[in-house]
Amino acid sequence: MSSHTTTTGHRRDLAARPGVRAGVFSNGIAYDVIGTGSRTVVFLPGGPGIVPMAWNRVGRTLLEPLAASGYTVWRLARRSGMPAGHSLEDMADDVARVIDEAFGGRVDVVVGLSMGGLIAQFLAARHPDAAGRVVLLSAAAVPTPATVESTRREGEAWGHGRYNEAGAAMFEDVLPGERLGWLRRLLGVPMGRMLAKSPTHPADVLVETAAVMDVDARPVLPGITAPVLLIYGEKDTSFAPDAVDETARLIPDCTLIRYSERGHGGAAWDKRTPGHILDFITAGPDGRLAATSIGSPAATRQVAVGNLRGGMLVSLLSRQSSLLAQRFGRPTSDVMRREIREEYRALVPGLPDLGGRRNPESMSLVLMPWSLALYRVVRRHGGSVQDAGEVLHDSVQGLYGRIPQRMRRSMGRSTTRERAQAKVRWFAENPYPDNWIYEFVDGDGHDFDFGLDVTQCAIVNYLHAQGADELTPYLCDLDYVTFAAVGVGLTRTRTLAWGCDRCDFRVTNPGTTTSTWPPRFPERSCGRSDGEDQ
Repeated sequence: MSSHTTTTGHRRDLAARPGVRAGVFSNGIAYDVIGTGSRTVVFLPGGPGIVPMAWNRVGRTLLEPLAASGYTVWRLARRSGMPAGHSLEDMADDVARVIDEAFGGRVDVVVGLSMGGLIAQFLAARHPDAAGRVVLLSAAAVPTPATVESTRREGEAWGHGRYNEAGAAMFEDVLPGERLGWLRRLLGVPMGRMLAKSPTHPADVLVETAAVMDVDARPVLPGITAPVLLIYGEKDTSFAPDAVDETARLIPDCTLIRYSERGHGGAAWDKRTPGHILDFITAGPDGRLAATSIGSPAATRQVAVGNLRGGMLVSLLSRQSSLLAQRFGRPTSDVMRREIREEYRALVPGLPDLGGRRNPESMSLVLMPWSLALYRVVRRHGGSVQDAGEVLHDSVQGLYGRIPQRMRRSMGRSTTRERAQAKVRWFAENPYPDNWIYEFVDGDGHDFDFGLDVTQCAIVNYLHAQGADELTPYLCDLDYVTFAAVGVGLTRTRTLAWGCDRCDFRVTNPGTTTSTWPPRFPERSCGRSDGEDQ
């Protein structure tokens, strides 16, 4: 159960960063605060003990995106100087006291990671009015016996100053078995040095360790009245899949999201997670994730996350919100921001089945409903299709602008004729209705390296079915934004969006692409010279 995050000690570093505050509540729980939004998220970190290094990662991938999306995120430590025998239930009561005294008895969301997720379960059951919603990351009601044992070895070694031994024990979940013991011991040395510098008092580590030895939250789960979101990595060895399923079944209103490729703690590091949490926070009164949930027995909703790129959408929404505020004013943009998310969630269930994440154009499968949601909200508030197109253009350009140039150039190098040919084969072998249809074009060795002709486009088909044909050319414009960002040359004289018989992509790599606003739309004439008849 080693999904640690830092608390009291590392907050000195965080407090030095712009926009981050720190302090201590009256009962001795230290905190950090990120963001200034009107709604409140309380984050309960993993444990036992504090590992400062992990905070940087969880802060960057989880907490900062939530704060950037308009929330105030409070990260709470465990109480310092806990007495022997202080249980996870007692720690939940400590958090409840903070919520009562500092937040008027209720916060919008409590997010608990690993051991913090166990505490969140007791908090929700023992103090049902403390949180409007609860998010559990890499957590269930009962840890595996192997995890309990490794946590005992880790905590007791740490609590008695045997830091290298404790550091080695922290790797037992990811490097199990005697055969890898040498590697755990080797990695335990630098980890031990870090633990030796941790601000956690050894006595508190021992208390936290003892608290998880016999923990079992199952008896209290049926008493949880708040909607719960549980995100779990299927390669997690700290909580068994059966325990996760049982936890979800016992909670009266629980949505379970699985990441097939993630292990313990992976839910906190995954870039999709902020998007799923934000969807959950802004869901309807019953907490349902309208866009992605499907029915299943015992009130548990299992969610498939194949082609939802939550982290990307959070970043886009943050950038788009700023652009909308410049054009429509902050009060209106705040309303539009909420409406875009609601519109997007309503659109996703109606997406055609085009192969999900296996589809080489899966990024476009996400952008289709997102762009349509933006377009509808902009039009609803008196804007034009060009206003929506400009927000899309600038936000995608800004998204790529945040990626270091060396990395963008590396992305561009993956645009090869071999990959283009593989894409053509995939679509030929997976002929979903309304999907893309590609033809490969050999380069002439002078004007371009290779080309792709698109004779059917899922974006054109989808937006036409939604009555939004005027938006389609502005999504085509994003191709120029993308190619320019990664250093690949793109020319095109026709697109299906303008009623031509095909989209004729001609690619030179490396190369230069001109991306302008407003777009020049060279495809409007379908390759004809000025004055030439159709």
